[in-house]
Amino acid sequence: MILKLLQIENIGKTILRIMLSLVLLLIGISTSTQGANTASSLICVLLIVIACGLHTHYFKPTWGIVFGGLAMITFISLSVWMMFKSFSAFDLTMYLLFASASLVATGQSFKEYIRQRITAPFPKR
Repeated sequence: MILKLLQIENIGKTILRIMLSLVLLLIGISTSTQGANTASSLICVLLIVIACGLHTHYFKPTWGIVFGGLAMITFISLSVWMMFKSFSAFDLTMYLLFASASLVATGQSFKEYIRQRITAPFPKR
């Protein structure tokens, strides 16, 4: 019973990580189509790199921590930008929920990093 619940939790966190990367990809693509200036192109590339980097958790948890933190900073800065641009309670709440979801993804990567460090064999001298 407990193992089935843990498996459901892992599936849910994987879906959360996929949805976060899809949202970042959509935001990146929409910023690239808004203008042809250099700043929007750099923002687009940065968001696409963060979206792809969220999946490095499965190979190296330290990179998952870094990209999860970058995703959280991105969503918090988007929510602050939304407050000054056009105050919409729905958009603000949505971006803050995405920031908390990226915090969960960062926590999952940190937990995996700690688990790998604890179960690693001691170095031989």
